[in-house]
Amino acid sequence: MTERPEALYLADMLESDPCEEECFQAAALLDRQHAEIERLRAALRWIATVNAMDYEYQVYARAALKEAK
Repeated sequence: MTERPEALYLADMLESDPCEEECFQAAALLDRQHAEIERLRAALRWIATVNAMDYEYQVYARAALKEAK
């Protein structure tokens, strides 16, 4: 696995630092957004590799994956 995503690192920093409730809310939001991004990337990977009837879907998925890295 590659290095840890910055969003998760920042979430851990916010959770470990004594701060106001807003810090915990921001950390939770970063965690949720990271999880959603990973689900979307997995879906794009599937679309990019599936033997789809419409090749155009694969092109869009591969372009989105390339841009996301």
